[in-house]
Amino acid sequence: MSDFLNEASDYVSPFVIVVSKEEVINRDIQPALTILNRFLETPELAKKYKENIDIAFHGYNDTSWELFELVPVREYVAKLDNEFPYWLYFLSKHHLGLQCIIHCFLPPFLTDEGKQSIFPERIDSYLMKRGFPAMNHICQYTGGDSEEEIVEMTDRAVEYIFNGRFKN
Repeated sequence: MSDFLNEASDYVSPFVIVVSKEEVINRDIQPALTILNRFLETPELAKKYKENIDIAFHGYNDTSWELFELVPVREYVAKLDNEFPYWLYFLSKHHLGLQCIIHCFLPPFLTDEGKQSIFPERIDSYLMKRGFPAMNHICQYTGGDSEEEIVEMTDRAVEYIFNGRFKN
């Protein structure tokens, strides 16, 4: 694999990880995990890509269902999250990848009333037990985020999850 992540430039355009339908169907997380783990190689590299990665699933244009409603996608995301739970730190709040990941941990096919009663509790549980602890772990690893920056990142994550992606 090339050293595309270690280029000298300080500017980093959003990095998009594309997961194929075949990888999803086969629950083959290794290609995505290999790339994601590269961002953890050094604290500097992790910091460089903070909130600047997106993840996309390719090959699902022919379905009318939302990605998070598809059992293979949900199972793939759960398996990948088992190995790499650092979504809130790394994924952009300007793209839809984080939304897909979060929704994979919520029950699919709920009515609007069901969503209003169940989603907040489930999202809160995910954030407190998995999302924020993982984000804080990477913040400690990088050593470069002040308490104020961590609070701001937390606020951005909550804003994104409850109000949708940020417009550029």
